[in-house]
Amino acid sequence: MRKRICGTETEYSFYILDEDADFLDLNRHNGTKSISWKDLFDREYAKKYSCLEYFLGSSSKMFFLNGGCYHNDNGSGVSMGNSRVVGVPTPEYATPECVSARDLVLHEKAGDIIMRDLLGLEGKNKDSVAVYKHVRGLAPSEGPDSDSYDSTSGHHENYSITTEFESSLSSLFIESGAVGLNMVQKILSNFLISRIVLSGSGWFSIGNFSLNSEYPFQLSPRVRFLDRVLCQSTTSNRGLINVGRREPLIGTLSGGLGPPPFQRVHIIGGDSNMSETSIYLTAGMTMLVFKMTASGILNNMPSFQNPIDALYRFNSDPTLRIVAPLEKPNYFFGGQETTAVSMQKYFLLKAKDFAESHNLSEEEEDIIKLWEECLNMLEDDFRSLAGILDWPTQFCLTEDFLEQNGSSFDGLRIDYCERGLYPGDLVKKCVGLNLNYHAITGKGIYNKLVSEGMMTRIVNDEEIELATLVPPGDTRAWARHIFLKVVEREFPKFEILTVDWDRLIWKKRGLYYDARIELTDPFVKNYKMLYSLLERDFPETFREVIKDVA
Repeated sequence: MRKRICGTETEYSFYILDEDADFLDLNRHNGTKSISWKDLFDREYAKKYSCLEYFLGSSSKMFFLNGGCYHNDNGSGVSMGNSRVVGVPTPEYATPECVSARDLVLHEKAGDIIMRDLLGLEGKNKDSVAVYKHVRGLAPSEGPDSDSYDSTSGHHENYSITTEFESSLSSLFIESGAVGLNMVQKILSNFLISRIVLSGSGWFSIGNFSLNSEYPFQLSPRVRFLDRVLCQSTTSNRGLINVGRREPLIGTLSGGLGPPPFQRVHIIGGDSNMSETSIYLTAGMTMLVFKMTASGILNNMPSFQNPIDALYRFNSDPTLRIVAPLEKPNYFFGGQETTAVSMQKYFLLKAKDFAESHNLSEEEEDIIKLWEECLNMLEDDFRSLAGILDWPTQFCLTEDFLEQNGSSFDGLRIDYCERGLYPGDLVKKCVGLNLNYHAITGKGIYNKLVSEGMMTRIVNDEEIELATLVPPGDTRAWARHIFLKVVEREFPKFEILTVDWDRLIWKKRGLYYDARIELTDPFVKNYKMLYSLLERDFPETFREVIKDVA
């Protein structure tokens, strides 16, 4: 079975730190409410990462040497002090096409560094803006109630389906009607709903007490913005999986007379993780579940009676004891209800069965081992996963912070639920703690924990630094890398330049024709036609680049 392309798109929550600043001063010259990101960019880093579109006058979409892409997404807005400007484009980084969970960790972490550098967060803009890799678009100063002034930024996962070999998975894209979800949709929703016990990034929420929870803490900050399994939009009526947007991030939109050879599964219900283990495990498990679903081993598995209700239940309970009803009684679960951990154990059991009859890669075997270890630790004591997964780490950090300030989760519960008191100052500080865990500068809490050796690592700093400039070596991202290496050396000679996921277009000054290359297969590293045209137009430079990257 062919490998799978995976990648992520991360919208970064962006804040202006000076409450007295006139927001429109940032971009008054064009009379719009959108930020001129070009004015914020650090020019030297734009050169380093080869943001050639930036120097051509565009800052809405730019490809990097590492194969990743910067994009201005029409997100939920920018926060400035106590106010928000809604509808302002937010900065987004998309990883290059990857074929392993480890590569995805490398390039998602590389994206944090690129965004930090490009936006000058430790340079010229360090005192004026802050950026968080967090799906909750909320500033700590935005009012007393952490649940009243919030919005969401997206963290989207993309996985390829090879139409030729995995046609059964295509039923995922059929809109659910009156009869409800089909089998493939049920399988994937069961997995994604219960996955938050491992993939959630954690969120302090005083309103969680209203859900009869023991703690003002939720596993995932994204869940409250989801109300269905499948959706057509990514900005309203959001679901776990988006089936309405066709983009070429992991394939191509061109399929001739039939469907495109590579379809994209677009998961939009997940979190922006900081933990390398969380990123690695989330991607690795998900790719295994796609492979298992295509094989049929998960056919007719037990399903949740009400998927979104189950998601909200699980999200509200960090003790992991809460149960959700199933459609039918099931022997494995000992009845007609289950916890999220038990549902994950069902998938794990099937993964072990699958491994016995299929030749899995070393990474897939490692994912299964780590999956089992983490589920066992969750059952024994979720706090033991602090320093490994995001939400247990955030839970323990918040618990320790409250203790240092003479309070506790139980103290907050008594004040809020029994005495009718609102501990506004503590709530603000806890929310601020959550956000600062996700800050992408060296001052961010997660990054400080890493520097102090308190977080489990999957990759190292040297590998991440290299991944800011070099793409995965086994996907078409490498072709874009070669192209950009040539272009940056011959930049003045280009009259037209278009770089996209699945195509490259250029025109050399003085010529009456342009060159166009379709990168239709994401698994192809070396496109011979591309190399032939580059050698034709820039023979010496092309040969130098090939020699340099060899």
